[in-house]
Amino acid sequence: MAIARIDFTGNISDRLAARISPALDYISAKKKYRALLLVINSPGGGATASEIISHKIQNLSEKKPVISVITGLGASGAYWTAASTTRIFALRTSLVGSIGIISILPSFKQFLERLGIKVDITKIGEYKSMTSPFEERTDQQKAHMTEMLQDVFEGFRNDIILKRKIGPEKIGEIINGDIFSAKKAIEYNLIDEIGGVEDAINYIRTKLKVGGPIKNLTPRPSLLNRFVGGGVRELLEDIII
Repeated sequence: MAIARIDFTGNISDRLAARISPALDYISAKKKYRALLLVINSPGGGATASEIISHKIQNLSEKKPVISVITGLGASGAYWTAASTTRIFALRTSLVGSIGIISILPSFKQFLERLGIKVDITKIGEYKSMTSPFEERTDQQKAHMTEMLQDVFEGFRNDIILKRKIGPEKIGEIINGDIFSAKKAIEYNLIDEIGGVEDAINYIRTKLKVGGPIKNLTPRPSLLNRFVGGGVRELLEDIII
């Protein structure tokens, strides 16, 4: 019998999801791991990767208890992951929430024009170049993007409402992109307890009656990512939660 641990840090990306998913599957399949301690310090990241990881955690938590600890930042997609766990701890100094979605699409059109550079774009389909950095988006394209983001956000929003049992009278106050202190987060039922890693371990051992050693199964990033840094590429994520 043992307790698995995964440290969930940095921006959420497809690469992070690809590294963590097999580890979660392994913990789910191995009977000797009776619980998972998930230590979170992340600002969020890509919408798709956040959804993949949060649903993996949710599926695992239906088989074994998953206790999360927010040790610094548990925001946006990282909070989505935390909300999928059995119980959430957060340090008193942690920041929690930022339940919202944003799309960052740079436009270099005016900058290139000042340099005398013209980019010709040939397209078929009104919205085909909507994400191109070489065009400025029209009001119609912006409205279309907003509608698309709203559709993406609905799944995130509904998961939080359901898992954290947020009443309709509190939705506008909590699910608005704001970020909260741990004290406020516990008042809003976004977390369950104020405490750190040791408190979470004590809960697993005494309340859940799960003993044994703690095995850190956090996957290491590739050698290339450790030298180059995944953060450079993550700046290019279009939809961020």
